[in-house]
Amino acid sequence: MINLAFVLLATCGAAIVSTWWVTRQFAVEFTKQRPKVSDDDLPRVAVIMPLRGADPFLEQCLRGLLKQNYPRFEVRIVLDGATDPARQIVDRVLSDDQQDHLHVDVLCNPRATCGLKVSAIQQAIDQLDDSVEAIAILDADGSPHENWLRELASALCDSTVGAATGIRWFAPPTRASGTLVRHQWNILANIQMHAAGIPWGGSLAIHRKVFEDPDHRLRWTKSLCEDTPLAQSLRQLDLRLVLVPEAVFLNRESIHLAGAFHFIRRQLLLVRLHHPRWWFISLLGFIGLLTPMACLGLTLALAASGEIPAAVACGLAPIAYVATVVLSVKRASRCVRQTLAKRGEEIPRGGIDVTTVVYACLSLFLHGIAVLLAIVTRQITWRGIAYRIGHRGQIQMVEYSPFIMLPTTHETADTSI
Repeated sequence: MINLAFVLLATCGAAIVSTWWVTRQFAVEFTKQRPKVSDDDLPRVAVIMPLRGADPFLEQCLRGLLKQNYPRFEVRIVLDGATDPARQIVDRVLSDDQQDHLHVDVLCNPRATCGLKVSAIQQAIDQLDDSVEAIAILDADGSPHENWLRELASALCDSTVGAATGIRWFAPPTRASGTLVRHQWNILANIQMHAAGIPWGGSLAIHRKVFEDPDHRLRWTKSLCEDTPLAQSLRQLDLRLVLVPEAVFLNRESIHLAGAFHFIRRQLLLVRLHHPRWWFISLLGFIGLLTPMACLGLTLALAASGEIPAAVACGLAPIAYVATVVLSVKRASRCVRQTLAKRGEEIPRGGIDVTTVVYACLSLFLHGIAVLLAIVTRQITWRGIAYRIGHRGQIQMVEYSPFIMLPTTHETADTSI
């Protein structure tokens, strides 16, 4: 029993050290001084915006996109269908800014072997001319500030960089349980994504030498999402992914607990299907789920057998781990809050209270459960479309249908995610 206690203590210790380390690396990115790039050196960019459904902040996103402080870029919006609910908003916003660099298209013949968003992106890429040096992918739940594209694309001027990514930051407008769980989970997820080299497709720039690579294009045709498979392509091309803190997007939507868990489970499934470091993410999930429970059970057993010092050590280990997680959340939050404040966006400063600890623990528990479910999941619904997961992660769309706004459920709440 004592030997088992040593194993659990070592596991908790390793989790504490790794959590502290990856959080430190995440924070370092927010303090780096990045060189300014002149207009002449910036690449010509095509911003691709696939739309399926009218997202809550779509109009705000479009108006921000039209005000970009960038010298040479075009916008390609790909609607899921001619009657998609987003069409009315797009037409209303773009009617105020009729320019040659704006293009609105409708998705044609989506592939059955990949996600609808991936099909839309590839359709837009096929229509680009040779002068476009990079693409930027934008999700409708973001609100791009005027320098968003400049900050993101500037990173691609480094010849060793193949892609640059922002992050999504949930700023809960309510104290609902699902909203707070998703907020806490997403902070830890951003830290892990940076450590594992996982980009976020809602604010993502990709150099032409990557998106034109035949192996990458083929990989996209078999992928449920556009961002997670990028890691493998970058590795093959010996290029880097960089985090651009200035490209952080706030998301102020609310969600209930079932919807938050569905969101977490889908994110982890995408990593399992398409990322080479799934083992890293899954290991962290198992540690967060199983180690505290094992420590609690062993603490009781050791106390019953009179091994009081070992029992105390086992009882303190998961407390130390949770404390490290909570402090990591606060450190990452401070970095993001300072970055947002520089452009005039404010989010409340949260203290370390009982609520924070409870929802941090709950997010760790749900993350562990979602890791287990991601391993066995064989079908997932995303924006009203069901996809089967076949042998070796093969994707098969069950049936395509135009987007319809349904009554809110755990799968339809917050359509932007």
